[in-house]
Amino acid sequence: MYNALPAPPGTYVSAWFDARNLKRGSFDIISTLDQACVIQLVGNRIQDIATAKNINAPRSLAVGNVTPTGTDYGWGTNDDWHPYFAITITTAVGPIVGLVTIKANAQS
Repeated sequence: MYNALPAPPGTYVSAWFDARNLKRGSFDIISTLDQACVIQLVGNRIQDIATAKNINAPRSLAVGNVTPTGTDYGWGTNDDWHPYFAITITTAVGPIVGLVTIKANAQS
């Protein structure tokens, strides 16, 4: 779904995940960046970050966090289901090395 090195400080958006035919799912997020970052799951009825809604609270990822987030960072209840999902990655300091990898796990 996403595998990239955010370069300068800022907010980056993963590819949109199409969940129109799914019941629920979760995301595994692995950061090997040399800087901490904040991730936020967002959802929308269209693939548009400007009108997307935050789902759950933002989560901090420490430097080199290689812990999958699992089902506690996902969707599937009536109040947070959207047909499209993405994850924003925000860095306060531009990382030099490392990647953020996001994998979607879905149940249809």
